[in-house]
Amino acid sequence: MAKAKFFLASILLGSLLATVCKSFPDGRFIRLLPETRSQPGQSSDLSHWAKIAKQDLQIATDVLRQTKENRAKNAILFLGDGMGVPSITVGRILKGQLAGNSGEEEILEFERFPHTGLSKTYNTDMQTPDSAGTATAFLCGVKAKSGTMGVNEQVISRNCTSQLKERSVMSFLNEAQQLGKSVGIVTTTRITHATPGAAYSHTASRDWEDDTERNSDVPNVNERSMCPDIAEQLVEYAINYTVIFGGGRLKFLPKNEITIDPISGRNVSGSRSDSVNLINKWKQRQEGYGRRPVYLETRKELQDALTDPNAAYFGLFAMSHLRYDLDNQKDGKEPTLEEMTRKAIEILSQNPNGFALLVEGGRIDHGHHDNLAQKAMYDLVAFDKAIKAAGELTKPDDTLTIVTADHSHVFSIGGWSRRGQPVFGKVTYSYNNNYNSKGEALAEDNKPYTSLYYGDGPSAVDGPRANITNVNTESPDYQPQSVVKLAYESHGAEDVPIYARGPGSHLFHATHEQSYIAHVVKYSLCVGSYASENYCLSSSSGAILPSASAIVLLILLKIAVNFMYE
Repeated sequence: MAKAKFFLASILLGSLLATVCKSFPDGRFIRLLPETRSQPGQSSDLSHWAKIAKQDLQIATDVLRQTKENRAKNAILFLGDGMGVPSITVGRILKGQLAGNSGEEEILEFERFPHTGLSKTYNTDMQTPDSAGTATAFLCGVKAKSGTMGVNEQVISRNCTSQLKERSVMSFLNEAQQLGKSVGIVTTTRITHATPGAAYSHTASRDWEDDTERNSDVPNVNERSMCPDIAEQLVEYAINYTVIFGGGRLKFLPKNEITIDPISGRNVSGSRSDSVNLINKWKQRQEGYGRRPVYLETRKELQDALTDPNAAYFGLFAMSHLRYDLDNQKDGKEPTLEEMTRKAIEILSQNPNGFALLVEGGRIDHGHHDNLAQKAMYDLVAFDKAIKAAGELTKPDDTLTIVTADHSHVFSIGGWSRRGQPVFGKVTYSYNNNYNSKGEALAEDNKPYTSLYYGDGPSAVDGPRANITNVNTESPDYQPQSVVKLAYESHGAEDVPIYARGPGSHLFHATHEQSYIAHVVKYSLCVGSYASENYCLSSSSGAILPSASAIVLLILLKIAVNFMYE
């Protein structure tokens, strides 16, 4: 009799579980995920690995402990430009080795996030994407042609007359701002560059960062009003952004005006041909809207800036891109990505309606393009510090945090490298016992090699592979060897990972189109076309409540469990 009761109750329990999984609003089955993960360690015994496995299993199987989910009040999208899986692996090892450990066992901050997926990065016209088309996808929710930003695929790259107003698409930042949230952008690139520019501009060419560049492509003066440059569009379409931090000061200044380069101390002329000082125009427009404009140029000005709910902040901390983090460590003249992120969140958090923020680690990409792996990887570690800072200033129960990349690079880690080998060093294990006098492993051409290399780029040479026996591969400016000679290393075409935590993070669960990312943010924040979804209307407090049928089923579930163990 007892066995029969157990059997019947098990069937009932299984049926109820299956039904409950489908009974929450929008068919959601919410899980509560612990934030804990294993800490770096050197142990190799069975208990060490069993402990790690049990922690991950606990995360994966603890699925019935939460019956409601908070609606996202805030959203932060961290974009590691060019941060593919090989870069993540090398960045992880570098982070661990900088802490004095072997490195392989380290955990990047975003690797603690409980939900993951993959993103397909192609543009509508390119198998291997560029950063403008990808930014349009993950910010605006629409895939488009390579080189275009904030427009649909009907716009032809570098074609001004194809840039019709009805072909513009809006980013989740603009949609969040329209519903009363504070919004901001933080980047280590020029603020008019591909990723940040796609948040607010609509252009047929990512290169039209100022009017001088636009004019060279659009000789017809009468057509130029159809395609304003990106810096001009920032002052027009991002005027309600509360925070804008990055580089690219020269794009906002005319050629007849001088500014001081904070690094060299030299006077530098602006790059605009229209004689308009867009920084002054930004200040005037902010005052016209009744806001106090706070314009910043130095790290100290950023550090000293007070948070003011009635102010708007515009920081242009470099003439062009900010320096690589490894270079900036020498004198600290420029703010770090972590510092800019902290200040941005402190400012944006003053809004009781919440905020939306884009943070880009943009120079990971630039390092790879020049085959400067060490510069790229130190910027990835700096990017990870910014993510950690954001986690300290926000709560996972009301903030959706997403970390992803726009694309990868043709960058690899391999060879027969030993555990704990310096990640930028030469390989010291030879499977066929072939070494030089320094103990470095030799390839079949009797030359040493590193575990890092590129498929293409400027480090390739004509003829036989270079002998690096007497080369310091751990120098910051060393370029790992590449195969195909290109002046500028190319992007990778493979999928890139998505990491997420907070309300809505469970919506990343498979291999997605890159444009899906923007829709998850909009849906989770209840902005744009998703504001009228049942999910958004189900609770004024921001919580998703289970339906009446779900509550009944949960009660029956409890009865079934009690019946089973009577």
